[in-house]
Amino acid sequence: MNNKDSKKGLKIIKPGFFSLIQDEGRVGSRKYGITISGVLDKHAYYWGNFLLKNDNNCASLELLWGGCEFKSQINTTIVATGADTEFFINNKKMPMWQVINICKNDILTFGRVLSGIRVYLSIAGGFLTDIYFNSRSANIREHLGDKLQESDTLICKEYKNYNKNDCIATPARYIPDYKKPLNLRILPTFSFNDFTATQKELFFKQEWEVSKLCDRVAYQLIGEDQIKNIPDNFISEPMIAGSVQITQDGTPIIMMNDSPTIGGYPKIGTVVSLDLAKLAQTTTNHKIHFQPMRIKESQQELSIFLQFFNRDIRVSQQ
Repeated sequence: MNNKDSKKGLKIIKPGFFSLIQDEGRVGSRKYGITISGVLDKHAYYWGNFLLKNDNNCASLELLWGGCEFKSQINTTIVATGADTEFFINNKKMPMWQVINICKNDILTFGRVLSGIRVYLSIAGGFLTDIYFNSRSANIREHLGDKLQESDTLICKEYKNYNKNDCIATPARYIPDYKKPLNLRILPTFSFNDFTATQKELFFKQEWEVSKLCDRVAYQLIGEDQIKNIPDNFISEPMIAGSVQITQDGTPIIMMNDSPTIGGYPKIGTVVSLDLAKLAQTTTNHKIHFQPMRIKESQQELSIFLQFFNRDIRVSQQ
């Protein structure tokens, strides 16, 4: 992490539980066995950069469970999106999903998380940390980048105040409610038909819960009725974020951004990327249902989302 005394930005007072720099991720990296990484909740991440008029791939902070504190060494502009959290500047409560000017010596505090689990702090121009394989995203499992450490400085440029005639807040209709039960839409994979009608019915009809095993690598689910007789003759094959593997004991495991690039369990489907962002804001005991989705419908919905933020659908699917 860049920490040169001659450069300024946000000085870390409290790093929080698990705080990482993330951008869109390592596009095209899987062929080298390197996972894509990148932000888990692109909806929150894109809105932060959109409001700041940043390039869409500017690096932001992904803060798990809050509990962070920073001191600004510059005058700049920020947006906090994602999980509903107690957010303060100089002990004054501040709004989420809205552009805020900060000044040199301001203290930014992220306290208790009220709903959701991941907060995104975006800053004008993005955080200028080291680049590994064309991305600033940290992946601790692959030793790319680091967790935030006390007394480090996250380098960023000084910016003048935003124009008050600009859009400075996310409209309420676009701010998610992270407390709601979650319906995850999935696209059938080529191995979908290797599952029996009974197995597929059990997968789609029952209610699942997020287990304690949930992180940036994968979310493991718990159900009352076990999916039995899962085939065990699969060899390892490529997989992506959103792949839903079913283990031999009938447990669904949803791959996330830091997952391995190959896996040997049969895959019943792939969670669409817009729903995967919602899953990333859930934790243990959250209720989940699955429902099938047609690929054409998924592509149309994703295209509308990405066009709004001026992104290329090919980048999102890497």
